[in-house]
Parts: sequence; structure tokens; C-alpha cells
Amino acid sequence: MKTVGKAKPLGPLELLRQAQKLRERVDRWNPWLRPRSKVFKFRTWEALEQWRQNQTNPRLR
Repeated sequence: MKTVGKAKPLGPLELLRQAQKLRERVDRWNPWLRPRSKVFKFRTWEALEQWRQNQTNPRLR
């Protein structure tokens, strides 16, 4: 018997799988590539903010 109006409780693993599927679907439609792992060092917060504003990829902002 199925009760209408109550969602079955999802565990953390199921929620993680759903999030991964969603991320994959979004990445297929996004024209910007995901940034590779790099370490940038800036002397000031202003230098970081200036670097971010100069980036064309919105994932880096």
C-alpha cells in the first residue's frame, strides 16, 4: 500500500548520489570548464579581488 503525500526518508548516501547526478547534468550544459586544482597566493585581499574580477570564467569568481 502506498500513502500519498509523504516522501520516503532518504539516507545520506542516496542524497549524495542525487547531488552527483545533478552536478553532472549541470556540467554538461555549462560552457565553462571546471577549474583545475591550483594554489594561488596573494599578498592582500585586494589583490585577490582584483584577480577574481579579471577572470572570464565565472566559476573562478
